Amino acid sequence: MGEIGGAEKKPWLTPAQQIVQLKSQGVRFVLMTEGDAEEYLKANNNYFRLRSYRVNFEKVKAGSREGEYENLDFKMLVDLSIVDMLLRSEMLPMTLDTEHFSKVLLLKEMRRSDEGGTPRPSEPGCEEADKNEPVSKM
Repeated sequence: MGEIGGAEKKPWLTPAQQIVQLKSQGVRFVLMTEGDAEEYLKANNNYFRLRSYRVNFEKVKAGSREGEYENLDFKMLVDLSIVDMLLRSEMLPMTLDTEHFSKVLLLKEMRRSDEGGTPRPSEPGCEEADKNEPVSKM
């Protein structure tokens, strides 16, 4: 195959071909049928994300299935993808709030510093006023 930017170009696979590839690696389709898996892949288009979760599962070390996944069903990959999405949904607002309040604190510190960067002595009651000061988003 040709190379792009030093990486080998991989062929584009249809959902049916993706299932064949997963099966060849030992992924089973018991908890979710192949038909349901194909519909899932068509609707969600996250094959590469699903594939990335495979590394958390053991592989067979010897025998006719050596190198294949030991006990991995496609539904397990889907469940991990859902947990990942839910975690991301919970974490994103927190990270945005953390970024916002970090900027607010930085701007307060900049306001208290002179041009040389030396902190100004706080005026009496200044800290208390800052705590009660309404904070608006930037």
